[in-house]
Amino acid sequence: MALDLWLEPSAIALAEDFCASLEPPGWICKNGLLANLRTIADEFCNGQKLRAMRILVAGPPNSGKTNLAQAVADHFKVPHLSLPEELGSTDLDKTISQISSSVCHFRGYVLDAGGIGFAEAEKLFRYDIEVPKTEEEQEAEPEGGEPTPPKIERRLNEETCPAMVIITQAPAATCKARWQSSGASLEAFEKSMQAYVNNNLTQDVHSLQDFFQDVAGKGVLNLPIDGKDEEDIFESARIYIERNGRPYNYLTPEEEVSRQIRERRAEKAKAAAEAAESMKQKDDSSAEKREEQRHAARLRIVADHEAAQQKLRDLPLREYLMQYMVPNLTEGLVEVCKVLPDDPVDYLANYLEEHAAQLAAPKR
Repeated sequence: MALDLWLEPSAIALAEDFCASLEPPGWICKNGLLANLRTIADEFCNGQKLRAMRILVAGPPNSGKTNLAQAVADHFKVPHLSLPEELGSTDLDKTISQISSSVCHFRGYVLDAGGIGFAEAEKLFRYDIEVPKTEEEQEAEPEGGEPTPPKIERRLNEETCPAMVIITQAPAATCKARWQSSGASLEAFEKSMQAYVNNNLTQDVHSLQDFFQDVAGKGVLNLPIDGKDEEDIFESARIYIERNGRPYNYLTPEEEVSRQIRERRAEKAKAAAEAAESMKQKDDSSAEKREEQRHAARLRIVADHEAAQQKLRDLPLREYLMQYMVPNLTEGLVEVCKVLPDDPVDYLANYLEEHAAQLAAPKR
């Protein structure tokens, strides 16, 4: 199969200082495209304004860093890498190989770094290089003697080091509650939390944040997660990542992202309003139902009273007197005979009144 390629120089290649140090100037593919493929790919990315998104997310166990790292990787369409909570002897070497791959070089990555500290970051993102001797050092070497040992310098690997670092911040109690809700072993949580404290929260011990701020010269976002949902946490991270402008990278335009965010928030507000209205209707319905129950109880009391009154009215006079009047009157007359008051009629009236009040009291 044959291909006819029509090649045109990019704006970068047309610059006057493009590869000026080469011979001939401007010619970088003397050995062919394949031999210079990485250089050409870098030139293409610069010309198309494509940016490698190298992001590291770290924090205490169960602080939401894994979900955040996955959300960021999905949004920016870059590989999602992760380190295990308990690092093995080969885990760091494996990660170094991953972040050095061509995919991560051109597209970037999101690394869920767990609770690593200064020492692990030092191994991941720095390397040793032999520094060439200066002319003075070469001249100072004795002739015929043993050469001086090479000078080794520790340098930052700019091609793999993350440009943005996010460290989630959460109280230990919050992390513990999240861990317990997942049903995982509490002993494993205590072990992971202690490892994080030893690496990052111990006095006189350099932390992960110290590495990026003091050694790598990178800014660090300390992101509180307590009281926030996953959408709010992601939005805070996205704003930090895009603080210098949203990368092109064939991503959804910023205007479209803003529109989607507004729509999601509007839907969320609408759902909350509907839930509040439903709760209000439920409360109103419950109050109305309680009022109906109270009204029904009052009607039953009135009905029972009317039924009792009707029963009394339906009794024959003799039966009514024998059931309700004669027993009390007889007891009153017996009491009058015992006491022999000066005014028997008045005494009997007072006795019947007090006796009626005593009989009515239990019914109130």
